Amino acid sequence: MKILLIIISMLLISNLFSLTINEIRNSDEYLYGYGEDTTYEKADQKALKDLVSKISVQVEVKFTNLYEEEDETLREFTQSIVKTYSNTTLMNALSKVDEESELGKVIVLRYIEKENLEKLFDARRNKIIDYTKTAIKAEKELRIGDALRYYYWALLLLRSHPENNEIQFCFEEEDIRTLITALPDCINRIFSFLNFEITLNKYDSIINKRLIKLGVYYHNKAVQNLDFSYYTGDNWAKNVTVKDGIGVTEFYDEYAKNISEIDLKTEYRYYNKRSVDGEIRDVMEDTNNLSFNSRDKIFIDDQIEKEVTSHEIHVEIESVNTSIDEIKYLNIMNNIIEGIKSKDYEKIKDYFTDNGFDNFQKIISYGNAQLIDEEFSLYTAKVNKSTFVRSLPMLFTFPENDRQFVDKLSFIFNEENKIDAINFTLSEKAIEDILIHSEQWGTLENKYQLIQFMEFYKTAYCLKNIDFVQNVFAENAMIIIGYVLKEDKPIENMYKQLGDRIKYIRLNKQEYIERLKNVFRSNEFVNIHFEDNVVKKVHGDEKIYGIQIAQDYYSTNYADKGYLFLMIDLTNEKEPKIYVRSWQPKKNPDGSIIGLKDFQMY
Repeated sequence: MKILLIIISMLLISNLFSLTINEIRNSDEYLYGYGEDTTYEKADQKALKDLVSKISVQVEVKFTNLYEEEDETLREFTQSIVKTYSNTTLMNALSKVDEESELGKVIVLRYIEKENLEKLFDARRNKIIDYTKTAIKAEKELRIGDALRYYYWALLLLRSHPENNEIQFCFEEEDIRTLITALPDCINRIFSFLNFEITLNKYDSIINKRLIKLGVYYHNKAVQNLDFSYYTGDNWAKNVTVKDGIGVTEFYDEYAKNISEIDLKTEYRYYNKRSVDGEIRDVMEDTNNLSFNSRDKIFIDDQIEKEVTSHEIHVEIESVNTSIDEIKYLNIMNNIIEGIKSKDYEKIKDYFTDNGFDNFQKIISYGNAQLIDEEFSLYTAKVNKSTFVRSLPMLFTFPENDRQFVDKLSFIFNEENKIDAINFTLSEKAIEDILIHSEQWGTLENKYQLIQFMEFYKTAYCLKNIDFVQNVFAENAMIIIGYVLKEDKPIENMYKQLGDRIKYIRLNKQEYIERLKNVFRSNEFVNIHFEDNVVKKVHGDEKIYGIQIAQDYYSTNYADKGYLFLMIDLTNEKEPKIYVRSWQPKKNPDGSIIGLKDFQMY
């Protein structure tokens, strides 16, 4: 049966290519564009442009309800929308060259079956629905930056769909709603329940600088991620990325001294991430985008202002293991934080191993790191023979890029109570997703071991630690990049065969390391943001885990979003290994991503 279908498909394709130009032009089954010029390339571009125009005529009436521009015709408006499909099916529209054209003249036809045009629109409809579902999930998980982005991107794609006024979606606990009205309502609802509160207002008269720390909440719960900008007195500051409900603003000179209110605006377009989706990029660049009122004003309460007169700090540490001496780590962390604040790093060097102090210096150098508070609530736990103290919030700023990150640090102490490593932490939501598993799944120590490993992984990429990556990947690791998996032989009898579901680029370990070195060399910074994650454990006593996680990747000259899967072996606590790393830009058609189900340890 499968062979018969292939034969039928080949016959249909053969028939398409055997059509003459006149047959295509005289048929009601095709839309075509005509191009004539001295070279094939120029004629082809004219044919494609003409095809866009013909499609525009077909769907023009569908966009009448969206047309609001006064300086262009409805036809031009519709053509700008239809062009946004050019990266997909339009670029794959069949072409036909007139072999009998005059010498020095090339005639090209670009054509598409009318029924394929409907498939083109159906694909965009599916993406609109998928973005809407993703936004709803992100909103529930307080990933408000992600929710705004996906609601807005769904709305942009919806406005580029011929049935923009008809596409519906069933929201939970609500009736079915038309998305053209529901999506703007979702965005405005987020803005109405988003709240910024000043939690620290600190003015340093010596350097004429004011630092204001903001608590960022949605429905009175700490926001997991969000981007916002604020007015500095001269212009708008770099985007600040909120983490776990913390955002920071800084002001200088006379404006810092006399400021009475903060004018800020929340990011929702995410124009800087448009390249992660070619359709979004084209819609943003070729059509007029919608605007929402994302401005907010925070009035400064003089009662919470604090004049900086000393470097006094206050640290509290709570233990999740009863056997830990909290006082000992409290004293150490007090001194560490004092050293960071005074920038006297030599004074605290003895608290570190050589490797730990090298790690510390790289963290401090990463994005001009600075403390953003004077009161810290940390907690400590034990993993095997190591103890970690978490989560110290800091601000990281990159002068050559439009980015500021708030991130938290975890300090790992060895058996001699020396700091042997420092990591960027996972978000509180990602940590909760791991800790929520039952005791049968793993002990508290097992769970924190997995959290710690993922934080080592994240930090290695941020600090461009190629040695860690080389050591942690097994020599026979399967490394999959992009696209989708195809059937392959098991690696040294470790895995079952993978289904013929996804195409992929498979690299060996050395190829991947060389690729990564080039990425690290060409970027001022690399930052990884993990969204939601699903963690599963291979049955049995072995500590083999599969983690599926949505990953936002930022760097100086590139950004993308995709889905990461890691198969991790933590049996040897001193030498953890990654057996499989896969990355795919989007989910499989059934909504799944590569996971443990695709592999089997022998």
